[in-house]
Amino acid sequence: ASAAAAAIAATAVDAPAPVRELPSPSALIAPLLRLSERNDAMAFSGADLLVGAFRRGDAEARTSAIATLVAAVGSQLAQLTHGDDKETHTKRLHTAVHLLTLVLVTDPEAREAAASEGVVDMALGQLEAFLPQHRAAGGTAVLPGWASGLLLTVHALAQWRGVKSAAAAGIDAAAAAGGGAVGVVAAAAGASAGVGADA
Repeated sequence: ASAAAAAIAATAVDAPAPVRELPSPSALIAPLLRLSERNDAMAFSGADLLVGAFRRGDAEARTSAIATLVAAVGSQLAQLTHGDDKETHTKRLHTAVHLLTLVLVTDPEAREAAASEGVVDMALGQLEAFLPQHRAAGGTAVLPGWASGLLLTVHALAQWRGVKSAAAAGIDAAAAAGGGAVGVVAAAAGASAGVGADA
């Protein structure tokens, strides 16, 4: 009996550990949105996690994840327009837009996919819808935070070439050094200031 037990123990030690595949970037979107909805600061860590997954994967994985994230924004926009619980959908929309904006700021390679998914038309459409409200309120209506976030995504897309060319100025180095989304935003702001001064 002891010999059999020893053989079983030896087999258990020698058996290779099962290989567990990491979830795809697209599969990370829903749990990251739920976490970020509970704690807005989690969006920064979520963006870093997604961008890290993008860099380990291929272009198709990045494109699919960005499409999923843009679809989440579009879904919450539709729910905000036609649904009953405005407060809940406003918060979820803000969360989705926040995560999308951070990803686009952190990862210039994701911007082409976002543009292909119609982010620019989505953002400008919301601004066009807001303008009549602004006029009707005598110029006192305030643009919702999520709409401002959508305009920031458009700004990120507009800065694509500038950020790509500014990699030598330290943006990629900030990400590699562990600065993550916060570090890249700061580096990008510094690079933009330098471009403005040169102009």
